[in-house]
Amino acid sequence: MTGNPDEAPDGVQVHWMVREPGQQPGAEALAALSRLQLPGSLYAFAVGESALATGARRHLVGERGLPKANVTFSGYWKRGKASPG
Repeated sequence: MTGNPDEAPDGVQVHWMVREPGQQPGAEALAALSRLQLPGSLYAFAVGESALATGARRHLVGERGLPKANVTFSGYWKRGKASPG
């Protein structure tokens, strides 16, 4: 992203979360997701550490009732696992 990182396109809100030392990656993001007021219809894209992406999808589909087709998720890495080769 270029320019001011606090600027976002119309209709987009940016929420910055800082992980405290020792806090599990993604824990604050999942907690924040559960507190968000969501519109009736939306599409979600959840990527990052595996537990974060999977947890976001489980929350949105299982607890918020979004159709599975409305959530794309991908765990790019798994906490505690080294990259192969």
